[in-house]
Amino acid sequence: MKPTRLIMINGISGTGKSTIARYVSTLLDRHGIDHVYLHEECAGHPIRDGEFTIGDLTDKDDMVANMHDMVQRYQRLKDTIIKDGRPHVMEGCLFEMTIRYLFESSLDEKEILAFYRRIFDVIRPLHTTLVFLHTQHVKVTLNQAFDIRGDWWKTLILDSDNMPYMMNHKLKGAEGVYQMWNDYQALGKQAFDAYQGPKVLGDVSKRDYETIRKQVSYVLGFPYFEEPRPQVHNPDQYAGDYHWNHEVRLRIVSTGTSIHAVAFWPVMSLNQVEKDHFRFDAFPIDLFVIRNAQKDVTAIRVKGNYDWDIMGKTLLKQKI
Repeated sequence: MKPTRLIMINGISGTGKSTIARYVSTLLDRHGIDHVYLHEECAGHPIRDGEFTIGDLTDKDDMVANMHDMVQRYQRLKDTIIKDGRPHVMEGCLFEMTIRYLFESSLDEKEILAFYRRIFDVIRPLHTTLVFLHTQHVKVTLNQAFDIRGDWWKTLILDSDNMPYMMNHKLKGAEGVYQMWNDYQALGKQAFDAYQGPKVLGDVSKRDYETIRKQVSYVLGFPYFEEPRPQVHNPDQYAGDYHWNHEVRLRIVSTGTSIHAVAFWPVMSLNQVEKDHFRFDAFPIDLFVIRNAQKDVTAIRVKGNYDWDIMGKTLLKQKI
């Protein structure tokens, strides 16, 4: 492996950040390299936990204070990684600040790019590898994400008319939101281009993730490998509702040849790790199946590093 100690995967929603981050994590596992995988929504995230909570984001002085706090967070992360020694894989925590927070202020493009240069200066000693997943069709990519994540997420994204960036640029409605996301991606691409270090620009327009995995593998100094996709034997046995504290929290759906979950998204892909052990495709969440003496599926144990209240809980099965 090349000397990188931080691998950051970035891109707009729906570009496959978690897919590539999972591949990198599996790649490191395959080569016996102990590492830390930080999903953008994991519990106790060193960057995201409590980010941009100083004052009013629409106030310029408060935003500047928040940006200074973020630089300090990255400084602490750098110090932690150097002391720990293990590579860290982190997704969705760099350029994503633009759409989440920076567009809430009156910052101009130059100020935002200068902010990212400050962060680059901090993480440079880690030989950080940046992966930027880019789409030529922002609207199509977002709509594909809407189909997977459901109406609540679609509403969250499209209901943005009151966002300062929208108002300052006289953008309105869904088409205005798509333009804002185009601008966000373009600004991230500018910052990415300015980064002087190992990096990968992955075009996801055609969903050709095999090519991107090969690019990432090469930059990290590893041969590419194709992730195995074990066939699920008798998927119908897992299908059903699983409840905790008298409330259904997870549904497993069988297609006859595979299974997927219904939880906080309506369709969540599951990959079989081994018999009775499944892993969410886009989240650091593992499901371990529990059987009774007759070998029937009776429960699922939920484990992983994610900010979800059923982590570590055992969910009892009810047949649909």
